[in-house]
Amino acid sequence: MSEVAHLKVDDIDSTRMLIRVEQGKGGKDRNAMLSPQLLELLRMWWREGRKPVMMWVAKSRDRPDQVLRVAAGRGYRLATFAGRLGGSVGARAVAAWAIDEGARQLVFRGLAQALRRWRQRGWERPGGGRSTGDRSGVVLSTATRAALLGVFLALIVFRLRHAWSGGRFLSEEGTIFFAYGWHRPVGEALWRSFAGYLNLGANAATLLAVQFVRRGVLGLEQAPYVTMAIATAFQVLPAALLLGAQGRGLQSRRAVIVCLLLMAISPMTEEVFANSLHIQFHLTLCAGLILAFDTPERGWRRGLYAALLVLGPLCGPGTIVLLPLFVLRALVEKSTRRIEQSAALSVGAALQLGLFFIQSPLRGHSLDPVTLLDLLALRLGVMPLFSAPVASVLGAAAYRAAAGHGIVWWSLALGGGAYFALLLGLALRDRRDPAFWLIVSGLLLAGVSFGLGMLPLAPGSAFLVAASQRYNYVPLVLMGCGIVVLSERTGTRCAGVFRVLTILMVASGALTFGFALPGLARGPEWADEVARWRSDRDYPLRVWPEDWRVDLSSRDRACPDSPRADPSVPGYCEGSWAAHVLRDAAPVRPDHAGEGAGDGS
Repeated sequence: MSEVAHLKVDDIDSTRMLIRVEQGKGGKDRNAMLSPQLLELLRMWWREGRKPVMMWVAKSRDRPDQVLRVAAGRGYRLATFAGRLGGSVGARAVAAWAIDEGARQLVFRGLAQALRRWRQRGWERPGGGRSTGDRSGVVLSTATRAALLGVFLALIVFRLRHAWSGGRFLSEEGTIFFAYGWHRPVGEALWRSFAGYLNLGANAATLLAVQFVRRGVLGLEQAPYVTMAIATAFQVLPAALLLGAQGRGLQSRRAVIVCLLLMAISPMTEEVFANSLHIQFHLTLCAGLILAFDTPERGWRRGLYAALLVLGPLCGPGTIVLLPLFVLRALVEKSTRRIEQSAALSVGAALQLGLFFIQSPLRGHSLDPVTLLDLLALRLGVMPLFSAPVASVLGAAAYRAAAGHGIVWWSLALGGGAYFALLLGLALRDRRDPAFWLIVSGLLLAGVSFGLGMLPLAPGSAFLVAASQRYNYVPLVLMGCGIVVLSERTGTRCAGVFRVLTILMVASGALTFGFALPGLARGPEWADEVARWRSDRDYPLRVWPEDWRVDLSSRDRACPDSPRADPSVPGYCEGSWAAHVLRDAAPVRPDHAGEGAGDGS
């Protein structure tokens, strides 16, 4: 190791491709072979430091074990270059052994390993300070991050601007959750399972709004703003995680901004905006991003990740679907921190499945593989690239062809399958960056949601991208960010193609931005409904869409244990909700998109 520490610039003979080692092992001088790769790396290192004599300058020349650490701390650009090449052997031992044995390739790998560790851990720099953050470089300043987060918040608020102007409960958020918290005891309302699982986010948010009204903190007219604000805070959380992301491909300003845009403007996703019922989907998105990011070094961030992974399953089963991928990545990387993340997610999953989850009679209806591929192709391929109107037209054609297994039905499935296989194959070439994990998690969530998790829909409605919008959001964002990461890969022939796909995704979202479907864009004025209720306490308040009603009467009735459809039970009971869902699933023409798009949980 001391041979490396005392290497001088004059010892590098680029003409004969040799390294002159003076007073090496046994006190002898000798020559070591110099590879072109190592020569280029040493030149880059010399340009970083401009050292006139010594190649490496440590704090103490009596401690040669500092050499590679100091080398790592000298230049982020060199670290970025060398870190891509990796290497699994300890940096110090590899470098010393390589010069002794003439193994020039391992010298390169050893230095690359040291530099990669600097990127991930923020080694101490020669000046005594530490690298900011615990990742490879800081691409955005704190002020820039705050500004981007503010723009993101403005976009998601503007997208449902009419809801914010007067306050809004959306479908079950008011009819089921708020009304149940109004009528039932606090403990019962907080831990109630609905539609087969515990939705702790919706229970807590609506119960908090009820308590504010009951205790006189807010008037009933302001109650929707409580749930909307809480839901929006959870919607901002994935954006905040992205701005502090650790992972190759997520370091450029362009990649971060485009991913934020996809979170804010992806088409046909308004149902999850400002809706506490769908906090679960934002937590699932957080879990997908955590899976793709590098594991954090800082303790507080590791704690935050663990808390989100425990909370996600307690708000809905979607996050549990990602558990096999967390375990797979932990095994592939042999990472104890990945195991910690898997354990945190397992705790939340065990609590949900062991204590709260029950099989709902309205779920679990599987689709045949071809129809499932059709839905995935429409919602994750055609819609994000060619706009929601084009996807709706093609979906109606596919539904008409499905009855006779026509060419459109088959072609859409084959095209979608080929597209997804191509994305996975290209992403799999480098599993160290987030692309593969983003794309595979998006496909897995979409396959399970559309294949097994959807509520009953009217025949043909599943082919309409406007139906069940909540299932669009997380797969669209994860796969979109995966494509963005692929577009940032340098030295690949397909990077330009993925840049085009990125532009198409942003354009598709911008085309329909701010134009939500009628049931999600406008609805009854909550203040007017409250005024009517104050004059008649038995009046059922209308929420968005207006065929949903909230029972805030003085009659408190317990709900039956059976989740079977029964329109005679109180409106906040699961039996009444099931009857409403089955009524909405009556046959409709698939040409009419958007009716009932806000229904479901």
